[in-house]
Amino acid sequence: MNTELLKLKERVEIALEIGESYYREFKTALEVVVETVGENRIKSRRPRDLKEVCHDIAKTLVAFANADGGEMFVGVEDDNNVTGVQYNDEKISVLLKAPTTHIHPDTPLPIKRATIINYD
Repeated sequence: MNTELLKLKERVEIALEIGESYYREFKTALEVVVETVGENRIKSRRPRDLKEVCHDIAKTLVAFANADGGEMFVGVEDDNNVTGVQYNDEKISVLLKAPTTHIHPDTPLPIKRATIINYD
């Protein structure tokens, strides 16, 4: 394992331990679905609408750009639980392009890194 990957893994571990802050935002890629089966209510999770997630990404990055910067993790819940991104490669590519496709073209964002992390 190379040094850059180890540093990134350590950074993710620290971010999850500390949680959200003024400079760190977690965005879920899942939505809760409640189904009624007989008298039972069953909660399950499914992937959120891709456009909604892209909108959340754009909105958060613009807020960071208007402040002092920050970092965002998609696939992490507000309680620091990693639930992942359950999309195929094509949809993940759309998410990675959200900073350019879902923000006004006259609003350039200084994105330093967009990385896909396989996290166990």
